[in-house]
Amino acid sequence: MKHWEGGLRATGGAIVPEKTAWNLTSFKWSKGNWSYQPISDTPATLQVSDIQGNKQVLKRLEFSTAMTTLGVEIAPDGNMKQQLDVLLKKSTL
Repeated sequence: MKHWEGGLRATGGAIVPEKTAWNLTSFKWSKGNWSYQPISDTPATLQVSDIQGNKQVLKRLEFSTAMTTLGVEIAPDGNMKQQLDVLLKKSTL
């Protein structure tokens, strides 16, 4: 995280904690089938310095939770539920 943050600062940028989230990829196996482990099974946090240099904890999302990126609701597990909800809402206005 420090290297990523440092690279952005070197080019005049910064991580905006309010617009940033992360996921930890960890699998749980049961009878030969895998699933993503929930946050409760893999506690961890990431911190970055905001534009003023204050440490901020980044938001961590479950793999099934989407985040708006470039105007699209994207979930790490590939589900489109939140994107579908957004499009349905827009089409019924």
